[in-house]
Amino acid sequence: MRTTCILLVLLPLAAKAQRVVPASLDVEGLYVNAMAVLNDKLVVGGRISEVNGQPVSQIVSWDGQGGVADLGASLNLIEILDVMAYGDGIVFGGRTLPDYRKVYFWDGVTTTVIGEYIGNKVNCFAQFNGELIAAGTFTTMDGTQVDRIARWDGNVWSPLGPGLNDEVRSLEVLDGQLYVGGRFTATADGSMALAYLARWDGTTFHPCQSGLNAVVTDLQAVGDDLVIGGAFAYSGDSSVVLEHYARWTGTAFEPLVAGATVNIGSAPLLVPMGEQGLLVRLTDQDDLVMRNGLLHKAWVRGVRCTQEFQDELYVGGIMEADSAVTPFGRILPGSGHTELDVAGMRMWIRSDGSLCYDAEFNRPDMVPVDHGGASAVYASGHYVVGYVGDSAFTSSFVPYSTENGYSQGPRCTERDIAFTDRYRRTWPVDLGMLWEHAANWSDPGYEVPEVIATWPVNGDPGNSEPTLIANFQDVDDDGLYEPEEGDMPAIKGDKAVLVSVSDQKADTLTGIHPSMFD
Repeated sequence: MRTTCILLVLLPLAAKAQRVVPASLDVEGLYVNAMAVLNDKLVVGGRISEVNGQPVSQIVSWDGQGGVADLGASLNLIEILDVMAYGDGIVFGGRTLPDYRKVYFWDGVTTTVIGEYIGNKVNCFAQFNGELIAAGTFTTMDGTQVDRIARWDGNVWSPLGPGLNDEVRSLEVLDGQLYVGGRFTATADGSMALAYLARWDGTTFHPCQSGLNAVVTDLQAVGDDLVIGGAFAYSGDSSVVLEHYARWTGTAFEPLVAGATVNIGSAPLLVPMGEQGLLVRLTDQDDLVMRNGLLHKAWVRGVRCTQEFQDELYVGGIMEADSAVTPFGRILPGSGHTELDVAGMRMWIRSDGSLCYDAEFNRPDMVPVDHGGASAVYASGHYVVGYVGDSAFTSSFVPYSTENGYSQGPRCTERDIAFTDRYRRTWPVDLGMLWEHAANWSDPGYEVPEVIATWPVNGDPGNSEPTLIANFQDVDDDGLYEPEEGDMPAIKGDKAVLVSVSDQKADTLTGIHPSMFD
């Protein structure tokens, strides 16, 4: 007989949480840097070595089903840094072996070369005034001096004005102007000071007021403004405090969010997240989302790029996905791991039932918020023991969270993508949310909170899941979970987190006696 065990933990709630879940394309490697779409195929590039169990050369195309093509076969690519739709194909480039330093073009069938040899790596691309713009650390294209930024008119590469005197890291087009950010401080001929940020109007480079006081790493157009990320702390003349992120309004620099400062632990990064807003990198382990002019906690980590494809939002990077680190996945609503941050303490609660230990970053994480040292609790988990008759001992096999003793979701016959999408998550709720739902569920225009709408009351008997997984308040006493009719989760305490797990993975391990608990 199987017994249902509900694990509840106190914590504050997160609004509009998102989580990373696996995709049917299984990508192995260090990370994904960039993606683009061509003719209903998704192109994925970075440092990837294997896709669906087959070796690949850093960049592939995928049709959303089983069709995968290796675009980098025999090109000796080290890393793809940018991928962009251009003309009737895809352009890509990055770091390659010396004899393969080129800009590549894929027309949907064949990979060819745009121009010939380039002097070093390509960091980024843009389209401006009908031309392809490439930028990076290179100084020549096809033997022509171009100094880190060049344009392709369909026939030849040529310099963009006098070029720049150091590396270009990012390009963005806004209001008919090409913005360029990087390590440069002037044009390559020294004729104009630029201070890490420049504007190209099609003829001439221009400074953006006094510029910035350190390197620019990323640019994104947001509405009418240019959002800038980098190592800078001030405007170039030190008149505006910016703390690594800024807005350029076209005439002046402003802080990204008025009155907000952030502590940057690694290179800043800006990643569009669809309708959710703009992802703002704090460190490799903590991000924020800027939405409607405000910063919100992001519940995904390590995202470097996104791409909408076949009605889903795909993400690339080196990301947490609860029990694993993955370079590629999908974004779905709902909380994956959930952070407890209350009473001066912070702790992760993961969808595999583990507590305190942050598996992706190999660190304990029940620590005082303002303390950089020892943790109060290194790791914790759930441990179930029992007897059959007088002697047969059964138990879940890992009492702590330094290993994965549990699988997300109840015992079942098949753990497919639909199963993973449903159960690879947590459900944080509180009484305030429930009271609001109880008071307003029948109001016109009321939207049931995602966590209430997806509360996993019933399993799928056809997949050998239990009929009842989570308790609920059955307002009309009809035995059906109908949140649109006022039904809602039943919890203990003022706040709670539901995690659904089982020790089914222990069934095939030698010498282990699983408890058979969900």
